[in-house]
Order: sequence, then structure tokens, then C-alpha cells
Amino acid sequence: MTEAAWAGCRKKHSVLWIKYHRLAAQRGKNRAVIAVAHTLLVIAYCVLTRHVPYRKTEEEQLNERAKTRSVRYHVRCLASLGVIVEPGPTDSAPSP
Repeated sequence: MTEAAWAGCRKKHSVLWIKYHRLAAQRGKNRAVIAVAHTLLVIAYCVLTRHVPYRKTEEEQLNERAKTRSVRYHVRCLASLGVIVEPGPTDSAPSP
């Protein structure tokens, strides 16, 4: 299973590649490969039990999720410091 995970880690900008590089920076290469192998097992299980074809997550969706997660994290950090921030879309450049 880890050989398949290594192969999945080498496909640039795939879900497995993103997961591997995110985890390898935090936990190390070997643990990241095991996590990717676990992800492959979960994907295979879901495909086999639900009898549906595999749908890959688009890179834009992953980027949007990461952006949302990052905004939530930083708003929480600012709130712990006593700063109240309301995130929202920015339509124009901030005025000086």
C-alpha cells in the first residue's frame, strides 16, 4: 500500500501530493506516506461500498478550503488577543 502511496505522492498537484507535502513538512516523510496510504484505503473503501466512481477533488476546491480554514484560524488567534475581526470579501483596495 505504501508503494501506491509513494506513486500518488509523485503526481504533481493531486490531492495526495498536496496531502503528502503538507504532512511531510510537519511530521516527516515516512509518516506522511502512511497518511497518504490511509487516504488511499479510505478512497478505495468508499468506492467499493458505495458503488460509485471516484470523483477527484478539484485544486480550486482545495485552495478555497485552505483559504477558509486559514481565515478562521487567524480570526480565532486575533480574538484570543482581544481583537474583534469580521472577515468578509474585499471589493476595493483599503483607503489610507
